[in-house]
Amino acid sequence: MIPPPVQTDFVGFARKLRRIFLPTIVFVGVTLAPDSAYSQFVLIGTTPGGVDILSPEADPATGWRRVATLGNLGENLSTTFHLSPGNYYWSVQVVDSSFAGSAFAAEQQFSIGLQLTNSFRHANGDFEFGFTGTRGASFTAVATPNISLPLSNWTVLGGVTEISPGQFKFLDPQAANNPQRFYRVRSP
Repeated sequence: MIPPPVQTDFVGFARKLRRIFLPTIVFVGVTLAPDSAYSQFVLIGTTPGGVDILSPEADPATGWRRVATLGNLGENLSTTFHLSPGNYYWSVQVVDSSFAGSAFAAEQQFSIGLQLTNSFRHANGDFEFGFTGTRGASFTAVATPNISLPLSNWTVLGGVTEISPGQFKFLDPQAANNPQRFYRVRSP
């Protein structure tokens, strides 16, 4: 029995489909013939070669199937994953109707940024915003009245407080003195 070929004709994780603060990844899988009996397995890890987020139930190096079943995407050509901010590594395998798997495609990498959780102006004019990020990460808030200025010309406002693991908050007490202000956060 010949396993299906390694897939190289796929779109991958379509980062362009998500907004900057939305940590949702839409996987657009390989284009399979409508009458094909193939399914797909996706693996996702937080390290190169890792499978700690989504395990493929197959040997990532050889594609040998450990379990005789449809791929974790089934016969679907897309799915959505809700992942926390961070760096991820992924690959895909095609499984045929006899549950033989191809080798995995070349590993790819993607990153997810911060997710804005709330922002509001206090009655005294202070501006506050919160976001989710990597636990224990260090962030600095910067601001400018002119968003077209290079980042090197933005004013450093100070460190951002991690109020609980992965939850960050920043309060700008100078906001009342600035009728227009744009904010960014940076990590060292």
